[in-house]
Amino acid sequence: MRNDNLRRGRKRLKLLKRNYDQGKISLDKVKQSVQSWEAHLKHGNTYQLRQNIDKSWLFS
Repeated sequence: MRNDNLRRGRKRLKLLKRNYDQGKISLDKVKQSVQSWEAHLKHGNTYQLRQNIDKSWLFS
């Protein structure tokens, strides 16, 4: 996984979290986006990264 892709992905996750907290998007939309990015990450050696994302980006 290239660093610029990781930066964009993390930025996108922060934006999703902010929009969800403000009520601009639904939890279903957030889940779809996160699942899509995780599927992209599975193409590389990113197990640790995916575990860290799951721990640190909890949406409630």
